[in-house]
Amino acid sequence: MEGILIILAILLITLLVVGGIVLYFLPAIIAYKRNHANKGIILLIDFLLGWTFLGWAGCLVWAFIDTDGSKASNMTRNIGGNKYEDLARLQKLKETGAITDVEFEIEKQKLLK
Repeated sequence: MEGILIILAILLITLLVVGGIVLYFLPAIIAYKRNHANKGIILLIDFLLGWTFLGWAGCLVWAFIDTDGSKASNMTRNIGGNKYEDLARLQKLKETGAITDVEFEIEKQKLLK
């Protein structure tokens, strides 16, 4: 009976430790799952300042904002100048399959605003 209790205690402690580690790195996990542009920085700040509630909460919020990780957003982030040239670039990206039709339409609407 004592052996079973010891095994259950070890399993409970292991579960709590693993759960704590997952919770601690939750902002970084979310950033990587969302393919966030700053996922490495979020991981580093989470690792260094996650023990403070403000550091952890800040990383969590940051993981949910700023980027959708789509190819179109990354490729068109710094495009400027003539909107018709930008539309031609987007069209080439669509034709080569670098972006989908949906991504093309989203980026086109951004340019035409």
